[in-house]
Amino acid sequence: MPGPGTILDQQVVSGRSGRGFDHDRTGVPAHGRRGDHIALRFLRFGLIGGTTGILYAAVAYLLISAAGVVPWLASALAYGAVLPVNYFGQRLFAFRSSGRHRIEAPRFVLVHLCSLAGNALILQGCVSILHLDVPLAVGISTVATPVVAFAFLNFWVFLGRAGHGKDNSKAGHQ
Repeated sequence: MPGPGTILDQQVVSGRSGRGFDHDRTGVPAHGRRGDHIALRFLRFGLIGGTTGILYAAVAYLLISAAGVVPWLASALAYGAVLPVNYFGQRLFAFRSSGRHRIEAPRFVLVHLCSLAGNALILQGCVSILHLDVPLAVGISTVATPVVAFAFLNFWVFLGRAGHGKDNSKAGHQ
Protein backbone atom coordinates (compact mmCIF):
# COMPACT_ATOMS: atom_id res chain seq x y z
CA MET A 1 0.00 0.00 0.00
CA PRO A 2 1.44 3.40 -0.95
CA GLY A 3 2.47 5.64 1.96
CA PRO A 4 2.21 9.38 2.60
CA GLY A 5 3.67 11.57 -0.10
CA THR A 6 3.09 9.08 -2.90
CA ILE A 7 1.26 9.85 -6.11
CA LEU A 8 -1.93 8.20 -4.81
CA ASP A 9 -1.80 10.28 -1.61
CA GLN A 10 -1.23 13.46 -3.62
CA GLN A 11 -4.17 12.67 -5.91
CA VAL A 12 -6.54 12.21 -2.97
CA VAL A 13 -5.36 15.43 -1.34
CA SER A 14 -5.64 17.39 -4.57
CA GLY A 15 -9.03 15.98 -5.46
CA ARG A 16 -7.84 14.08 -8.54
CA SER A 17 -8.54 10.63 -7.17
CA GLY A 18 -11.05 9.80 -9.87
CA ARG A 19 -13.84 9.45 -7.34
CA GLY A 20 -15.88 12.25 -8.88
CA PHE A 21 -15.56 14.78 -6.06
CA ASP A 22 -12.98 17.02 -4.48
CA HIS A 23 -11.31 16.11 -1.17
CA ASP A 24 -9.72 18.23 1.51
CA ARG A 25 -6.44 17.29 3.22
CA THR A 26 -8.25 14.89 5.56
CA GLY A 27 -9.74 12.96 2.65
CA VAL A 28 -13.30 14.08 3.52
CA PRO A 29 -15.40 14.62 0.40
CA ALA A 30 -16.32 18.26 -0.23
CA HIS A 31 -20.03 17.56 0.00
CA GLY A 32 -19.43 16.10 3.47
CA ARG A 33 -17.62 19.10 4.91
CA ARG A 34 -19.36 20.94 7.69
CA GLY A 35 -21.18 24.03 6.40
CA ASP A 36 -20.99 23.09 2.72
CA HIS A 37 -24.31 21.25 2.51
CA ILE A 38 -26.69 22.61 -0.11
CA ALA A 39 -29.50 22.99 2.44
CA LEU A 40 -27.30 25.28 4.53
CA ARG A 41 -26.38 27.30 1.44
CA PHE A 42 -30.10 27.61 0.65
CA LEU A 43 -30.81 28.77 4.21
CA ARG A 44 -28.02 31.36 4.04
CA PHE A 45 -29.26 32.39 0.58
CA GLY A 46 -32.75 32.96 2.03
CA LEU A 47 -31.38 34.95 4.94
CA ILE A 48 -29.45 37.28 2.64
CA GLY A 49 -32.39 37.52 0.23
CA GLY A 50 -34.81 38.31 3.04
CA THR A 51 -32.50 40.94 4.49
CA THR A 52 -31.94 42.65 1.15
CA GLY A 53 -35.69 42.38 0.45
CA ILE A 54 -36.40 44.36 3.61
CA LEU A 55 -33.69 46.86 2.67
CA TYR A 56 -35.22 47.17 -0.83
CA ALA A 57 -38.68 47.82 0.63
CA ALA A 58 -37.31 50.52 2.97
CA VAL A 59 -35.41 52.30 0.19
CA ALA A 60 -38.36 52.12 -2.23
CA TYR A 61 -40.74 53.40 0.45
CA LEU A 62 -38.47 56.32 1.32
CA LEU A 63 -37.96 57.24 -2.32
CA ILE A 64 -41.72 57.27 -2.94
CA SER A 65 -42.93 58.83 0.30
CA ALA A 66 -40.12 61.21 1.21
CA ALA A 67 -38.56 62.07 -2.15
CA GLY A 68 -41.70 61.93 -4.31
CA VAL A 69 -40.19 59.55 -6.87
CA VAL A 70 -42.73 57.74 -9.07
CA PRO A 71 -43.19 54.11 -7.93
CA TRP A 72 -41.71 52.32 -10.97
CA LEU A 73 -38.57 54.46 -10.84
CA ALA A 74 -38.32 54.14 -7.06
CA SER A 75 -38.53 50.39 -7.43
CA ALA A 76 -35.77 50.32 -10.06
CA LEU A 77 -33.53 52.64 -8.04
CA ALA A 78 -34.06 50.66 -4.84
CA TYR A 79 -33.37 47.39 -6.65
CA GLY A 80 -30.16 48.84 -8.08
CA ALA A 81 -29.15 50.16 -4.66
CA VAL A 82 -29.48 46.80 -2.91
CA LEU A 83 -28.07 44.65 -5.72
CA PRO A 84 -24.42 45.15 -4.61
CA VAL A 85 -25.38 44.38 -1.00
CA ASN A 86 -27.12 41.22 -2.22
CA TYR A 87 -24.16 40.24 -4.41
CA PHE A 88 -21.58 40.53 -1.65
CA GLY A 89 -23.87 38.91 0.90
CA GLN A 90 -24.57 35.96 -1.37
CA ARG A 91 -20.98 35.70 -2.51
CA LEU A 92 -19.29 35.94 0.88
CA PHE A 93 -21.88 34.49 3.27
CA ALA A 94 -24.34 32.25 1.41
CA PHE A 95 -22.05 30.62 -1.16
CA ARG A 96 -18.68 31.46 0.43
CA SER A 97 -17.11 31.95 -2.96
CA SER A 98 -13.61 33.19 -3.62
CA GLY A 99 -14.01 33.26 -7.38
CA ARG A 100 -13.19 36.13 -9.68
CA HIS A 101 -15.51 39.12 -9.47
CA ARG A 102 -15.16 39.72 -13.19
CA ILE A 103 -16.76 36.31 -13.79
CA GLU A 104 -19.21 36.11 -10.91
CA ALA A 105 -20.55 39.68 -10.83
CA PRO A 106 -21.80 39.81 -14.46
CA ARG A 107 -23.34 36.35 -14.08
CA PHE A 108 -25.02 37.46 -10.86
CA VAL A 109 -26.52 40.53 -12.56
CA LEU A 110 -27.68 38.39 -15.51
CA VAL A 111 -29.37 35.92 -13.16
CA HIS A 112 -31.15 38.80 -11.44
CA LEU A 113 -32.31 40.35 -14.69
CA CYS A 114 -33.62 36.97 -15.83
CA SER A 115 -35.25 36.48 -12.43
CA LEU A 116 -37.10 39.78 -12.80
CA ALA A 117 -38.33 38.81 -16.25
CA GLY A 118 -39.13 35.26 -15.18
CA ASN A 119 -41.05 36.46 -12.16
CA ALA A 120 -43.14 38.76 -14.32
CA LEU A 121 -43.83 35.95 -16.81
CA ILE A 122 -44.77 33.47 -14.08
CA LEU A 123 -47.10 35.99 -12.47
CA GLN A 124 -48.70 36.96 -15.78
CA GLY A 125 -49.10 33.33 -16.84
CA CYS A 126 -50.66 32.31 -13.53
CA VAL A 127 -53.21 35.12 -13.72
CA SER A 128 -53.91 35.34 -17.46
CA ILE A 129 -53.48 31.77 -18.67
CA LEU A 130 -54.18 29.63 -15.60
CA HIS A 131 -56.76 32.11 -14.24
CA LEU A 132 -55.47 31.75 -10.69
CA ASP A 133 -56.42 34.22 -7.98
CA VAL A 134 -53.87 37.01 -7.64
CA PRO A 135 -52.74 36.06 -4.10
CA LEU A 136 -52.06 32.48 -5.22
CA ALA A 137 -50.28 33.68 -8.37
CA VAL A 138 -48.10 36.04 -6.31
CA GLY A 139 -47.33 33.20 -3.92
CA ILE A 140 -46.28 30.88 -6.74
CA SER A 141 -44.04 33.48 -8.35
CA THR A 142 -42.61 34.46 -4.95
CA VAL A 143 -41.58 30.86 -4.26
CA ALA A 144 -40.57 29.79 -7.78
CA THR A 145 -38.32 32.73 -8.61
CA PRO A 146 -35.84 32.41 -5.71
CA VAL A 147 -35.67 28.63 -6.06
CA VAL A 148 -34.65 28.96 -9.71
CA ALA A 149 -32.29 31.85 -8.89
CA PHE A 150 -30.64 29.75 -6.15
CA ALA A 151 -30.03 26.94 -8.63
CA PHE A 152 -28.32 29.29 -11.09
CA LEU A 153 -26.29 31.01 -8.37
CA ASN A 154 -25.24 27.67 -6.91
CA PHE A 155 -24.38 25.83 -10.13
CA TRP A 156 -23.31 28.64 -12.48
CA VAL A 157 -22.44 31.92 -10.74
CA PHE A 158 -20.52 31.08 -7.56
CA LEU A 159 -18.19 28.33 -8.70
CA GLY A 160 -15.23 29.54 -6.66
CA ARG A 161 -16.37 28.02 -3.38
CA ALA A 162 -14.38 25.35 -1.61
CA GLY A 163 -15.18 21.87 -2.77
CA HIS A 164 -17.21 22.85 -5.80
CA GLY A 165 -14.83 21.13 -8.16
CA LYS A 166 -14.37 24.12 -10.44
CA ASP A 167 -11.98 26.88 -9.57
CA ASN A 168 -12.23 30.32 -11.06
CA SER A 169 -10.25 31.80 -8.15
CA LYS A 170 -6.79 31.72 -9.70
CA ALA A 171 -4.73 34.84 -10.43
CA GLY A 172 -6.61 37.96 -11.44
CA HIS A 173 -8.87 37.76 -8.39
CA GLN A 174 -10.42 41.23 -8.72
